[in-house]
Amino acid sequence: MKDKKVSPEWAASGTAPGELIFEAKLPEPEEVANLYRAVGWHVLPVHAYRRALAGTFISVSARSGGRLVGFGRVVSDGAIYAWIHDVIVDPERQGEGIGRKILKQLLDRVVASGVPYIGLFAAKGRDSFYETFGFKRRPTDAPGMFLYLMPD
Repeated sequence: MKDKKVSPEWAASGTAPGELIFEAKLPEPEEVANLYRAVGWHVLPVHAYRRALAGTFISVSARSGGRLVGFGRVVSDGAIYAWIHDVIVDPERQGEGIGRKILKQLLDRVVASGVPYIGLFAAKGRDSFYETFGFKRRPTDAPGMFLYLMPD
């Protein structure tokens, strides 16, 4: 009987190729930058992701064969407000329900924390995805403004 050949990636991660693992562990900043790049979001210097990840309240990472294929995080004051950020899935794995599982786990954990107000910024064209979870669009006359310091 021949030995099964195990890829080094599989052996290192302990998961089968294609198997999804969801974990609360923060990814490396370089991994987040790579996901941003893959979906065409504005990529910042790695040190910016390192600082951003340090301020994370709750996170969910999705890995396949040890590789980060999805990620989402929540920033919060821990008492009143929580904001969901960076729900992102590698384009090669979109359509598999990874984003849905990440968002569900983030929401479950925020609800369990007792924080009552959850907001998010939806990527353009993704509003309907979040509406299936109960999020509602803000009316145009609702309060709130932003100052964008990043170039488009």
